[in-house]
Amino acid sequence: MLDFLLIRIMTATTLTLALLLAVLPGAGEPALNSIQQARTLVEAGRLSEAATVLQNAISRHPDHPDLRVELARLQLRQENFAAASRSLEEALARSADPGLVLPMLGQAYLILKQSAKARSALEKAVRHNPSDLGSQFNLGRLLRIEGEIRAAIPVLEKALSLNPQGRMLSRIQVNLGALYIDTRRYSPALELYEALSRQNPEEAEWRYNLALAHGGLSEPRAALERAREAIRLDPGMARAHLLAGTQLRTLGKLEEALRTALRASELDPTEARALALATSLELNLGRHEQALGRAQRLVEIDPTHSSGHYLLGQALLASGDQEGAEAEFATHRSLAAERRSFHHTAASMGDE
Repeated sequence: MLDFLLIRIMTATTLTLALLLAVLPGAGEPALNSIQQARTLVEAGRLSEAATVLQNAISRHPDHPDLRVELARLQLRQENFAAASRSLEEALARSADPGLVLPMLGQAYLILKQSAKARSALEKAVRHNPSDLGSQFNLGRLLRIEGEIRAAIPVLEKALSLNPQGRMLSRIQVNLGALYIDTRRYSPALELYEALSRQNPEEAEWRYNLALAHGGLSEPRAALERAREAIRLDPGMARAHLLAGTQLRTLGKLEEALRTALRASELDPTEARALALATSLELNLGRHEQALGRAQRLVEIDPTHSSGHYLLGQALLASGDQEGAEAEFATHRSLAAERRSFHHTAASMGDE
């Protein structure tokens, strides 16, 4: 986010000399001279001197908003975000152009992790100017971080409609694609990740997300192909091995699926899903002793893994331990009920 913020700082337009003189006849020309002097110093790399020029000008003309905006730009370049946010707040209080100040203020708040203030500033920014690409993107990204998926999607779709270019385009596509996957909108996710893959064919993450989308669309062969492409680009990506194993199982290739799941588990020994897949496959293949050991390891890693307890119950049952199996099945039912209750409560809160 910081690189985009600095680009905006360097390219944002300012008021012309005539407008400055019209708004503040007594201070316009000296203020503009101070701004120009400060910019010359910035171009020469003399940032501290530029800050002194602006601070002195503010002490002489405390009600001039553009001096504070210019100081905020400089403070942002110096990565002094707390000071920049104060300067921008003071500029707004002195009737600075909200179309200029609100996007900068929202970005500063984001970097400072002041989410409520960032959201307020960015929402005002997009209301003031719906075509402000940076504010639309930052607001959508913030909503995604806060878990407000349904609110984030239309904001990022609006940002995408504003014809972004370069890195900004890919950042919007990445965030929007992830939201589409989260909400099981696999067709639009597929389109976005195909575009990202064309932009950067060597990025394993895009191939993995393409595999997720194909899997969601019940296209196991395409999902497997994309997962293998991700593995080729990043052999250490445990998630891609896991996804490939899942698709191989769907295609009935159980031995190959098991090898792939075990490889995922080797790459990430804490990946419970890989252990669950391997355990299930070993049960399918009649390898009950191996399945029992792996299921025990699974519930050790994640005692709240309801499917892990179910698989352990199945393995115990296959080994003749009826009592132990019933205990694990009971734990499975209890954890599954808790999970359903949690999701029901979360959904009800989201509808309020």
